[in-house]
Amino acid sequence: MAGPLIWGASGLLIYLTAKSIYRLYFHPLRKIPGPRLAAISSYYEFYFNVIHRGTFIWHLEGLHQAYGPIVRVSPREVHIKDPNYYDEIYASSGRRREKDPAVVGRFDIPGSSFSSITPETHRQRRAPVERFFSKAAITKSESTIQYCLDKLVQHIERAYHSHKVISLDAGFSAMTSDIIHQYGHTNHHERTPPSVVKRINPYALALKDQKDDIRRRVQEVLSGQKSESGSIIEKLSSLDMPGHVRDLDHLTDEGFALVIGGTERTARSLSYGFYHLLSEPHVQTKLRQELRSLMPMPDSKPTWNELEQLPYLTGVVLETLRLSTGIASRSPRNAPTETLVYNDYTIPPNTLISQTNYFVLVDPNIFPDPHAFDPERWTRAAAKGERLDRYLVNFSKGSRNCLGMNLAYAELYLAIAILIRRFDLELFETTKKNIEFARDFGTPFPDEGNYSIRVLVKGIVEDAGKEEACRSVSGHGRLNISSAYSWSVQLASGAFKAPTRRQLFASVTFHDFWEDTRTSHLTLLAPSHPTLPTSINSTNSIYSIYSIKMPSDAHVKAALALIKSDTSKLLGLTVGDHKNVQPGQFIPRADAQSPPELSFAGLDSSKTYLAVGLDIDAPFPSFGVLGPILHWIQPGMKVTESGTLTTTVPFVANYIGPAPPPGSSPHRYIFFLYEEPAGFDAKAHAPPNGQKMGNWNRTRYDFDAFAKRINLGSIVASNYFTSN
Repeated sequence: MAGPLIWGASGLLIYLTAKSIYRLYFHPLRKIPGPRLAAISSYYEFYFNVIHRGTFIWHLEGLHQAYGPIVRVSPREVHIKDPNYYDEIYASSGRRREKDPAVVGRFDIPGSSFSSITPETHRQRRAPVERFFSKAAITKSESTIQYCLDKLVQHIERAYHSHKVISLDAGFSAMTSDIIHQYGHTNHHERTPPSVVKRINPYALALKDQKDDIRRRVQEVLSGQKSESGSIIEKLSSLDMPGHVRDLDHLTDEGFALVIGGTERTARSLSYGFYHLLSEPHVQTKLRQELRSLMPMPDSKPTWNELEQLPYLTGVVLETLRLSTGIASRSPRNAPTETLVYNDYTIPPNTLISQTNYFVLVDPNIFPDPHAFDPERWTRAAAKGERLDRYLVNFSKGSRNCLGMNLAYAELYLAIAILIRRFDLELFETTKKNIEFARDFGTPFPDEGNYSIRVLVKGIVEDAGKEEACRSVSGHGRLNISSAYSWSVQLASGAFKAPTRRQLFASVTFHDFWEDTRTSHLTLLAPSHPTLPTSINSTNSIYSIYSIKMPSDAHVKAALALIKSDTSKLLGLTVGDHKNVQPGQFIPRADAQSPPELSFAGLDSSKTYLAVGLDIDAPFPSFGVLGPILHWIQPGMKVTESGTLTTTVPFVANYIGPAPPPGSSPHRYIFFLYEEPAGFDAKAHAPPNGQKMGNWNRTRYDFDAFAKRINLGSIVASNYFTSN
């Protein structure tokens, strides 16, 4: 019995010895420097990453210090630490590069473009998806990002009022997950899986429950259960797509790849950026000062394209990406048809070759004082004509770079700008150890525990911009309007504290305000307007600043609160071709020039209803001195069997479509549905002889007063879309 065991053991020993000798002395990589154990066995890396929990990256750094910029890290892989060689490894489509099946196999998404081994398979899988992640496509879908970011803003506001500590990392994970689920899989809101809000277990990165959920959704889509506006998965499943694209396994894997790439990495980047912004007050102060130039009010909502023009914010975003690293692990490539050369070393075809993004991002020769959060390093480099961005390798490079790069940039710009402008946050029991990269579990992890950043909400910036714009009651002020349409006021003297938030001080608007872009020419509103004084003096650009009490907005506040708190009271809106419009959904103005179709389940067919539409953000969301503007009052509406509302009764105020001034961020167009009061006489409130209501009577419309006059009851249902 012992004989066969001895012979077997002896044979295995001889085989392993021969294999080790071959790898050390006869292998094509034998001349590449490195430790002998690494050349013999892949268990060399296993020891550091499994036994010592994700520490091979730091051992690798030591190997380069000992052996130089090129090191053999396994029997078949060479690692190079040289940022200027990065493009040679992660090359463009003109040079063939393949991924390592053993590496991509760990993610369990074999049917995705991410896991494609060959360039041909990658192109075939990526091409149908890529167009949904172009900059133009992300810009067009920016309202989805804004909507999900608004939910995070509301969560932070609630934490402020309840004096609770919040985990920003969990909030950012929920936000990015909502965005990618709505954009990628379905447009139904509130689909954040519970597993995403939990911290990811570094030993179980697969997140199987999410993949199962995505597979169920794909099955629904393939069986014909689709939403109205259409997600990426729904568009990929359409009949005009090739058969291999509409495959259940392929769509499931592609959808899961979107979740992996689009959730946690961006959330971690945001967390890292906010840690530095909150721990370095001078950076936050300078950023907030710059943001005021584009966001005159704390609740201003700029676009991604507008924010990209701010140099200091851009530096903050780039530093956030650089120091947050993104993927920690190596992603080796194979050049099957090409012999590569590095310095004096020849790397034969079919050799795995890699770089580590982290080493590029903190190279002191490129980024002096590399661990410092220094947003101005990017503007200093640009002034010298240096392109530091070529070394920003978070999204990799070449033909296999990250598909969701534009989405990540949009999320970073918008989230950082809106939260820094809106809130005063303070770190709570959070130190650098909570976010510092110490262990490589695919993504960077701290030395102990999970990645986390906890904050206290010290304050909400409310109306500082409005108060600043209204600080004179007795003197004169000089008002100018910039090409970005943001108010700037230089006041000569005096001070005034507004008694309420709704009391504003301005009495000027643009020449041909709604259509003309000659924004340097300012004129006074006509003295005949009922809300303005009858006598206003003006000399050149000098105007008196008058106190104008804004119309009350109880019904608007009630409707917005109802939309947030009770989805059963959500009014059905169909705007042009946009069906089942969700609160805050962006609708291009050209698509909203006809009255929306209204619907609501459970209405009483024996009753008559009245619909109202208001623009509550005129002329700008950040400075609504002309609002609300009345867009529609339609009485006599009756419910049909399908739940839609129709009418044959003349309007009180004819419908007008969205028309914000050029350059404005999106306005909110809110629609209300009420039971029509008994005995309501539409003619008594409409222009005579069926005429259309003029713009003067629509501006700064006091809807609360109208509702009181006609004895209007509670809101039955409401909803709103945004447009500019």
